[in-house]
Amino acid sequence: MIEHKKIKSIGDILHRVQEHGFVGRVREQEMFERYLKEMEHRNERILNLFGPPGIGKTELLGQFKRQAEKWGFRQVLVDFREIGPEFNAFARALSTQLDLPDDNHEDQDKAVLKGLHESAADGPLLLILDHYEEAGALDKWVRTALIPGLHIRTCILIGSRYPLLRSWITSPAWISMIVSMPLRELSRSETDEYMKRHGNSRTAEMDQAWLHTKGHPLMLSLWSGKMDRILDSAEEAGAPRVEPLLDCLLDYGLEESHRKELTDALEVAAFLRHFDRERLEAILRRELPFAIFDRVIQLSFVRKYSRGWQINRLIREALRSRVKTRTPERYHQLRESTVSFYTARLQQKLEQTQDVTEEVEELMQYIGNPVLRAHYRHVEGIHYMLEQLDHSNLEEAKAYIRQRQEYARPCRVICADPETGNEYRYRLTREESLLRLVPAQPIELAERYPDTVKLFRDHDGKLFGLAAVVPVNREHLPLLASSPVSRAYIESLAPEELAEIRQLSGPDRHKGHFLLALDMENLEDDHQRSILVHFTLKYMLSGERLLVSPPPHPYYQDAYRNLGFEIVPGAEHPHYGGEMSALTLMADSRGKGLFRLFEKWMTTPLPLSDSPATLSAAGDLSLFTAREKEVAEKLLRGLTNQQISQALYISEAAVKKHLTAMMRKAEVQNRTQLVSAILGELPASK
Repeated sequence: MIEHKKIKSIGDILHRVQEHGFVGRVREQEMFERYLKEMEHRNERILNLFGPPGIGKTELLGQFKRQAEKWGFRQVLVDFREIGPEFNAFARALSTQLDLPDDNHEDQDKAVLKGLHESAADGPLLLILDHYEEAGALDKWVRTALIPGLHIRTCILIGSRYPLLRSWITSPAWISMIVSMPLRELSRSETDEYMKRHGNSRTAEMDQAWLHTKGHPLMLSLWSGKMDRILDSAEEAGAPRVEPLLDCLLDYGLEESHRKELTDALEVAAFLRHFDRERLEAILRRELPFAIFDRVIQLSFVRKYSRGWQINRLIREALRSRVKTRTPERYHQLRESTVSFYTARLQQKLEQTQDVTEEVEELMQYIGNPVLRAHYRHVEGIHYMLEQLDHSNLEEAKAYIRQRQEYARPCRVICADPETGNEYRYRLTREESLLRLVPAQPIELAERYPDTVKLFRDHDGKLFGLAAVVPVNREHLPLLASSPVSRAYIESLAPEELAEIRQLSGPDRHKGHFLLALDMENLEDDHQRSILVHFTLKYMLSGERLLVSPPPHPYYQDAYRNLGFEIVPGAEHPHYGGEMSALTLMADSRGKGLFRLFEKWMTTPLPLSDSPATLSAAGDLSLFTAREKEVAEKLLRGLTNQQISQALYISEAAVKKHLTAMMRKAEVQNRTQLVSAILGELPASK
């Protein structure tokens, strides 16, 4: 509720509401605050905010405006979306704000410059140029005449969809004066705070907002705003609730592209995670003019990566959704062409024993595995660096582990498959979130075996994760035989297999790798979870065996089961504690193994986290625990105990234990009666 004391106009109310509703951008605000304090001692005079449509540039400029006002800056704002690229309109906008006489003399540009100069001479001045991508021909005048003539006490803020053109950065002098500020989506915590400030404080509401907007400011604004009637209408029409929001975002973002040829090329690019001209032509099956391709890659929501270009994830999904709704035949044709293109590339590279990670990642969004699609959905270009843990970074690694143990908290992993809309939710306790870090004792491990522990760093150099990957060979056999995570696997091996391992020596001679630890700072972060998958895939696709023994939690079970890992018989262990034993799993990509893995990815296993939902037509299940409901779902499908153990990643002994408990609760004597009780055909005990 806005306090109306000291408010004299509706504009004051708007100002207060905007200030109250502004969330996030802490780093940018701190940088701007520092700049305002130190302006007299710095060369930088131009701050360039840029980012794709709806990322919040205008809102942040408004927040900067409020910050500068507190520091006594006079402010002048020119919005090129309103005035266009006409000098007369630009001059009028400045003259009005500077109270200059409305004289139409020939030296109007000099009058404007004089007014700005005099204004800054009386006190610091903030000149804000918003939607600068619309400046057109005025860009040269602003760069060559306006800015050089401004008073030294002037700060220039430029908001645009693109970074400033090359003409701004061809000179070292210009480079020294410009501070670039690219904007990204809000974080999960910032998104939650945004929802709370707009009256949506329930966990379910905040989860839905994050799931469907991923912190995109325009989408958040639409989601949290007064859109009830639009959303209700969508539901009545049978459309997903998020569809109207994506339409709004798409219409806003595609203002730059009106030509049909450009839209056609964009629709094809939306089916590719990364694209270039050759790939677009292969999908289109015709030549794409250079002029059209250049126009595509210059759009503000298209970014350059090492593998090519990429459309902003929200725009990409909205485009695909629109094609699917409006032209379903074209949708299926483009989808099939994309899958065929990358499948052919995958097969060719496999035959040539080349790395196929890129092809698998592209196909990930189309294969019949909704869990993998959900976890891998939000990767706009995986950026991380791996380095070996050694004496140079030992203290930093120790600090990371201490921090993880001290600040670990319960976490909720929420993701959705863009193809089906299915949502997957997992909860991990504080202790469960540390189970893939602490047991491996990575510091002691690195001291004994320096080649085994890797650190993950982001593009800013911050350490955010750790992995321990141990070769299965003679040198590392004592480690694998003693580690509680891998000991059960070594004990399960036949004597001849152990003898074979003892014959393998050296860094390139081994019988696969064992992943002893794989920890990320924040499992709620989509990017970090995608890095987990990417890192695992690198080993899986290398033509060898990869072994893991993750905690017996549905999140890990779903992840590895859907990646195609299989249970290693007789290698269970109770090391993680709790009622359930942990299994040892293996993915084997040797020889034809990679083809078999790919066949698994084309199937659609049921996630453990969603299993109870499939029992909605059954009888009273309130008697059963969550795990027993999962067993019940498999039982209704007619699976044997062995098949249930494979599907749920638990032992056959555990399946029998669950079935016995379920029969006792349902007061039945055998498996057939239990099925009938679950279906509601027999009265179950209350």
